[in-house]
Amino acid sequence: MAVIGTVCQIIDPYCIFYGSSPNCQLCAAGWLLDANYKCYKIQCGSRQYSSKGYCDSVSVFCDAYDPIYGNCTTCLYGYNLQLNGTCIQPAPGSTVGGAANTQTCPNGYYLSGGTCTQVSSLCYGYDQQTGLCTSCQDPVGY
Repeated sequence: MAVIGTVCQIIDPYCIFYGSSPNCQLCAAGWLLDANYKCYKIQCGSRQYSSKGYCDSVSVFCDAYDPIYGNCTTCLYGYNLQLNGTCIQPAPGSTVGGAANTQTCPNGYYLSGGTCTQVSSLCYGYDQQTGLCTSCQDPVGY
């Protein structure tokens, strides 16, 4: 329950902006606003993600990926994961697993056993080696 404008109302946990209206104006990534101002989950097909309010295709070089933002979490063999969640081929002459090909994970993930693992959505800050929370999200809306 929250005060929106001057009205107490049950808030939609997936609404990220009400403004001065008692109706939701903007939903979280992966959610769309319907005609009744309610957020509903976008259902995308295989190898698609939905952060932009519609379904978009994941890179063909991703082996595993984040279904909301489309960031690669692991790459196909022979490709290297970059900090921005994309996979690229190593420079000619370099070897897979060599120093130039150190695997890194995109924001919100940490490297665990060679795989990028998502950090808890309740974490605001986290240890990039262990994935443990160092600070928490604001509890409003939870």
